[in-house]
Amino acid sequence: MNSKEITTQISEAADSLNLKKWDYGASFSNDYSVQVDKGEAKQLKASQKQILTIRVWNESNLVGITTTSDISESGIKKALNQANIASDFGNKNERTEFSPLARDPIEVKDSKKRNPVGIKKLLTLLREAEVKLLESHESIKSVPYNGLSESFMREFMQIVMVPFGVIPKVKLHFIYMQELKRKIRNLAAQVL
Repeated sequence: MNSKEITTQISEAADSLNLKKWDYGASFSNDYSVQVDKGEAKQLKASQKQILTIRVWNESNLVGITTTSDISESGIKKALNQANIASDFGNKNERTEFSPLARDPIEVKDSKKRNPVGIKKLLTLLREAEVKLLESHESIKSVPYNGLSESFMREFMQIVMVPFGVIPKVKLHFIYMQELKRKIRNLAAQVL
């Protein structure tokens, strides 16, 4: 599913629930991993994940939030409804608002995309690497925890504000999520 389809589904569900102010973040990933021991496949895994985090503001401008992996029409409607219910318990002392920069144009940078090599190719590469390593020195008898994996992730954030009943042009916010990912990677690199 792409961002336009999700935005349309959420917008239609929000309209049917009479929700005027909401936003969401989404993450989609495909992960593949293989593990071998002395040339024998020990573990082959593939997984696909999809997560939506939805925030809804109620009439008192309190925010509620929910997360779901059900991106069907009914799943999105349930998530919006739950976030709306949660907004009744929002902190009255801390009003969450959109950043003033939320409406600024965002430069979307093209990133190089490639297709996954897949489990068969990962297994072949790992077996070849293991053989080369075992043959590199006579004291190397095995390679414990010998694994190889690849992941593909796509993230985006969408903001919709409805002041005075007018829906402004919706903008994608890829950069925010990319910056957050970069900060996490930098932190992990410092720890390691």
